[in-house]
Amino acid sequence: MNTLKTVEDPTTPYNPTTGRNYSGGNPAELVACGYDDLRWAGYGQWQKAGRQVMEGQKNTTLVRMVPAYDKKTGKPKLNKDGTPKLRKTSVRVFNWEQTEDKATADALRALAA
Repeated sequence: MNTLKTVEDPTTPYNPTTGRNYSGGNPAELVACGYDDLRWAGYGQWQKAGRQVMEGQKNTTLVRMVPAYDKKTGKPKLNKDGTPKLRKTSVRVFNWEQTEDKATADALRALAA
């Protein structure tokens, strides 16, 4: 199943499963990893796109800012000026070069068994 999408700016690191470029300090973090390919996604995202992260590959952890919610009410927490409060969360991603076609990987594993 090919769920890869086009992206607005393919000259900076992006997620081909969402069609979005990475932002903040994350593009610099991803480029510093040394891969030639600019496509990055989470493990599950790659699997849904028909890719398999190769055995032994290490993820790259990024920081993502997301809205903070009140645990009791479930409503977004707000700053004094009414804007949403944000909290840090981590996201683990892999580069395209760390993946292989899932069908090919499955076939090779079956032959080796």
